[in-house]
Amino acid sequence: MGVALEAAEQASRSASQVSLFGAADEPSDSAIATVDARRWKKRELLQNEKLALGFYLSGHPFESYAEEVSSFVRNRLKDLQPQREREPVLIAGIVHSIRVQQTKRGRMAFVTLDDGTAQVEVAVFNELFTEHRAIIKEDELLLIEGQIRKDEYTGGIRVGVDKIFDLTAARGRLARSLKLSFNGQANAGRLAEVLKPYVGGTCPVHIHYRNRMAVCDLELPESKRVRLSDTLIDSLMDWLTQENVKVIY
Repeated sequence: MGVALEAAEQASRSASQVSLFGAADEPSDSAIATVDARRWKKRELLQNEKLALGFYLSGHPFESYAEEVSSFVRNRLKDLQPQREREPVLIAGIVHSIRVQQTKRGRMAFVTLDDGTAQVEVAVFNELFTEHRAIIKEDELLLIEGQIRKDEYTGGIRVGVDKIFDLTAARGRLARSLKLSFNGQANAGRLAEVLKPYVGGTCPVHIHYRNRMAVCDLELPESKRVRLSDTLIDSLMDWLTQENVKVIY
């Protein structure tokens, strides 16, 4: 991208130059060497927009997760209401900002979540913050389990945080299976290669196979259960396409 921007700036400077006789300079014959590159995924595009511009331009990163997360998160942030019962609620959002403050009880992190509908700030006490510091990162998806109460001071809501998860951990707790759909060109060797780094998890892998002659469903052995990380899901979607890779909750 830097090469392209530099070339554009050079072309702009050349176009504005005129000769001593008032004529535009002859166009340069030099060509910019380019390489073929894969198209950015939506999340990558948005991250690079924020890196370059300071904000998301073409969408909101939560939308990349919205369909999957809706399987176990009931409400978007704009719809949160104080609870009468003390049942825990699961909420999700992209970490918009993190503010750390020293208190008498140790460090407290004020984490602002954003799901494209609203922003909600949650207070994470020292013990939880220290335990989960590695996954509390700006621009990353975070899931919070806790109590939703009315904030008497602001009139809004206050979230009491009990547990914190990233999406991989949430999948490990809540997913029933990973379903992969194949047609007659399925490659068992390639499947084994893609799954290998993630074997040893808790999620069963179900295969739906179809060709011109038959249809069958099977489950891989327990020894082939996997950890459902984003990198595994992305690798499978790159190979099989998105509609053929489903996490079942």
